This record gives sequence, structure tokens and C-alpha cells, in this order.
Amino acid sequence: MKMFYFLFFLLLVFFINGCSSRGYAITYNTFPPAASIICSGSNEGYSPITLYYDFENNQTFTTQQDCIAVWASGAAASFPTDWEEAVKMYPNGVEFTLPRPGEHPDFDKDMQFAFEVEKFKAEQKNIRDYNFQQSMKNLGNSFDNFNQLNNQLTLQQQNQSYQMLQNLQQQQQYNNMQDTLDDMNKKLHRMRMGL
Repeated sequence: MKMFYFLFFLLLVFFINGCSSRGYAITYNTFPPAASIICSGSNEGYSPITLYYDFENNQTFTTQQDCIAVWASGAAASFPTDWEEAVKMYPNGVEFTLPRPGEHPDFDKDMQFAFEVEKFKAEQKNIRDYNFQQSMKNLGNSFDNFNQLNNQLTLQQQNQSYQMLQNLQQQQQYNNMQDTLDDMNKKLHRMRMGL
């Protein structure tokens, strides 16, 4: 079981290190949430969504892509492209929440869609969590099976070693008895010969 926790810890450290080295994180959020985030014509998913940028070689701290939010009602708004102040204030990443334009109709449609997307995300998270738990359980069972097999092999090896030791002791006893019989036969032979 200790091995299981050790491996889990290593995976967690690897995951955290992998996530932290992706670049500068910008989380595109909206109110209401669940607007499509479209950057340079590519649909990146529903808000909130985090994208990563390499600003190390870009002294102006601007994204090379224009990102817009499009809600289910058709309302749309643009995110900024200049992130210099955000990078200075929040060097580990920033979340920007873009409000829906108030003059566009069908706000209730966007709220309902946001509710449906959040419900879907929650269901997907539950499925992922369940699958992760099952994977961890299976991994734990595999370790348990490995330990049982290892213990069985160790017990078999001990039994085999014990059996070999018994066989060696029996062979030694047989050899000792044989030597004693040989000595007795030699003495008997000498006595017959009159020596």
C-alpha cells in the first residue's frame, strides 16, 4: 500500500510540474459563463477556459490572436489583446471576466445555456472522477495482487530452500552412515585377515 501512495505522489508531482511549465496562463471567463471562446477563428471551448502564452520572447505582452466571446443568444464581445499590466501584476497567470453586452436581447437564453453547460461539465467531472477512482482502485488491486504473488513466491522459495536443506542433511546423514559402514567393513575385513 505504501508503494501505491508513493506512485500516486510521484504522478501528482509530475502533473503539477507539467501544468506549471506551459507558459503564462490567461483564463478567459464571461458573465454569464458558457460563451464560446473563439480565438483567431478557432473555437477553444466554453468559458471559462485557460490558454497559455509564451511572453518571454514578446516584450509587448500581446497575444497574437484576437479572442471573442459569443453567447448562445448571438451576443458577442472582444477580449483585450494587451496583457502587459496583467503580467506585471499577476506573474503566474490571470483570469479576465468579460461581461455580456447588456443591450443584446435574450439574456435568459444565455443563462439557461450556461446552466446546461455547467450541468454537463459537472456530469463529465463526475464521470472522470469515477473513472479515476476506479483506475486507482484497479491500480491498488494490482499492487495487492503483486504483493500476494511476491509473498507466494517468497514462501515457495522458502519451502524449496527448506526442502533442499532437508535433502542435503539427509544426503549428509546417508554419506556419514555410508562412511561408518565402510569403516566397519574395513575393520571387519582386517579382523578376518588377522591383521
